[in-house]
Amino acid sequence: MRHWLCLFLMLMATIGSAQNLLEQYWGVAGGRLAGRFLDDNEDTYTNVLLNVTLGKTLGKDYIAGFGFSAGMDIQQNIKRPDNRLSTSRTEIGLFLQYHFLQTSRATIYTQPTLLFSKRYATTDAISLSSSGDRIDYFRGSLGLGINYFLTSNVAFNFSGNFSVFEQVTTETDNLSDSGNTNFAIGFQYFIGHYKAIQSLPHRKAPNYAVQSRSWSVEASFNLLNQLAEPRVLTMTLGTNYFLFNHLSIGMNAEGEYNLEQQTYQFGLRSGLRLYIPFQINYLLLEANIGAQQRRQVELGVTSYHPFVFAEGRLGFGLFMSENVALQTTGYFRQYSPWDNGFDGSIRYLGLGANIGIVYFFRRNITK
Repeated sequence: MRHWLCLFLMLMATIGSAQNLLEQYWGVAGGRLAGRFLDDNEDTYTNVLLNVTLGKTLGKDYIAGFGFSAGMDIQQNIKRPDNRLSTSRTEIGLFLQYHFLQTSRATIYTQPTLLFSKRYATTDAISLSSSGDRIDYFRGSLGLGINYFLTSNVAFNFSGNFSVFEQVTTETDNLSDSGNTNFAIGFQYFIGHYKAIQSLPHRKAPNYAVQSRSWSVEASFNLLNQLAEPRVLTMTLGTNYFLFNHLSIGMNAEGEYNLEQQTYQFGLRSGLRLYIPFQINYLLLEANIGAQQRRQVELGVTSYHPFVFAEGRLGFGLFMSENVALQTTGYFRQYSPWDNGFDGSIRYLGLGANIGIVYFFRRNITK
């Protein structure tokens, strides 16, 4: 728990000052922080992923940059601590975007990318630099994407890329493949105003974005399909409606599907969210109840595990324009199984954190 708290405080301390520093050197930035901890009294599951992307605008049509990501995934049997499987990875990618067919609100681009990754798997304790069975992964791909600008700094992004070659090298094997495709939907944040949309307004007015009878939406979609990892589809979709100033009611769906193992987990949650705005930032407090279904396949046997849960969330948002905020939240969940009806005597613990972008449909208000 202390590790999550420290990470949350570090994010809060750096977000406010990062944009001024980055704007002097870079033109576009993106990132994602996701983590989860689950204790079901039989096993513990922990995974953390950090991804950061920086790009430099080169004139009107080109953006060159790099991305870095690091993550860990640990599964351990509580009753038998020596029964553990740990994996970790660090990777860096290099990319070049060429933008064409630019309009005042949209731009289409092509993007070649090179990705280098180092991964470890071991039954011992693991860190990002570890011993164990090492896997080296190398991928070259061509991509096509479109940015539709919601504000002068934030664009809705849809992209897909096609692998020209992929190579996985282990101590005993050297595998190669091509033709795998990845798709993603999300947002791209331009630290400096992108030339194609300099005429759009750029204001910071949080008090006008969290008023009654207005809406906010948050969504993400990703399909991972590459040689070194199983094909996994993840999706989140949520909306909030403001009943009163600063108070909203919301519904969120979250799902993950492993196409190779044919396992999935899907959940719905609903609750109340309180916003506490100050200057161009806000804090949020949220209480939810929800349900989740997991489908697992082990040794050819399929099983289903329904759960209900209650959770509390604490978050922080930074308005980057009058409609768009960078938001990070941490959550604490208590699960109970629903295999044969509700059993409140059995409780599982879940902790997690994420960072993303939220779009507010601001209601027109006369100042």
